[in-house]
Amino acid sequence: GEQFANPGLARFLERVAAEGTESVYRGALATELADWLAREGSPLRREDFAAYRARRVTPLTARLAGARVFNLPAPTQGIASLLILAIYDAWRRAHPSPSELESVHALVEATKRAFTVRDAEVADPSRLSERWPGLLEPAALRRHTAAIDDSRASPWPRRAERGDTVWMGAVDRNGCLVSFIQSIYWEFGAGMVHPDYGLTWNNRGLGFSRNPADRNALGPRRK
Repeated sequence: GEQFANPGLARFLERVAAEGTESVYRGALATELADWLAREGSPLRREDFAAYRARRVTPLTARLAGARVFNLPAPTQGIASLLILAIYDAWRRAHPSPSELESVHALVEATKRAFTVRDAEVADPSRLSERWPGLLEPAALRRHTAAIDDSRASPWPRRAERGDTVWMGAVDRNGCLVSFIQSIYWEFGAGMVHPDYGLTWNNRGLGFSRNPADRNALGPRRK
């Protein structure tokens, strides 16, 4: 294998340890980062760093056969992974002994339907539709399952693009599993690396729409 070192990131973490996490958002580090981003042409400013607050939220939940699964609410894509699991679980209840081919087909179709819902519904928490509370309800899952044709793939007009992400998970002896994803979206995020700290900035802003009429339209303070 190869050894990779990022001494700039090590220096950054040392400063965070010494100055505290507040420095990253409302202190000296925030000023340094915001000034550099402004010089590079980013619209982010120190005020954006200072306005950030972590939120304690109520998770979304889906009940499966023998399990209860949780994920984060909007503006994350948590609804998509729960829908994939819940739609497939509902399909399995109606198909108790599927072949491997049938199972893979059902998973692909469940994923298509979940991603379609995600693209239509996920937005800033202040802009969610009245449909949001019912997206994981049994009636909605039954509609998705009924729409899966076991002998035909549904159309998928979106262009397939290459991509990847980092997933980690841990499970204990009782079957309790926790997972998380670390992603900067594209392979090198926004293509911006801080010269002193080795920080790679994400380009998750691509998830917004530039059409002001869309539910997920780009706008001030939107997530």
